[in-house]
Amino acid sequence: MLVKAYLDESNSNLQGKVCVVAGHIGYEHQWDGLMKDWQAVLGKRRLHMKGLSWRESDRKLLAKLGPLPDANHLSRVAGVVRNEDYFKYVKGKVRNYTANPYMICVQLCIEHVLRITANKPEPIEFYFEEQGVYKWRLKDINDTVTRLNKDKRSVSVSTLRKGASRAFEVADYLC
Repeated sequence: MLVKAYLDESNSNLQGKVCVVAGHIGYEHQWDGLMKDWQAVLGKRRLHMKGLSWRESDRKLLAKLGPLPDANHLSRVAGVVRNEDYFKYVKGKVRNYTANPYMICVQLCIEHVLRITANKPEPIEFYFEEQGVYKWRLKDINDTVTRLNKDKRSVSVSTLRKGASRAFEVADYLC
């Protein structure tokens, strides 16, 4: 069975206190169930947390959506970097190409999933919502994961354009 992880980011522009990359991981059939439930609640409406006005109707909508990933037995995964720590301990000491807050969060998520699934043979596909500046860096991560994969199971890291999957709405909600 195929395992998929859909992850989104929040605050990768270094403007807030933290950078977060988060989402959910689960088997294809679990994602199918979640997407069916998600669609039943939202209909044609798209969810983006930045676009909410936080009225009572938004809060009620979020209360309906929040339990759906757990109800479909998906697991949460997140990487968080405090921007203050990044500037204090990393910036200028390590090559920025792979060691900026976003890329550190990405690597934390991938490492965590690979570690907790180390004894499982199922292929894993990681999907990140495409960020123009990071697209090629994620391709490099994919090449590195493929090269260093000791288990020789299929692991891929790729990006999908914004709006390509409603699963990114679920990841955005978690972020």
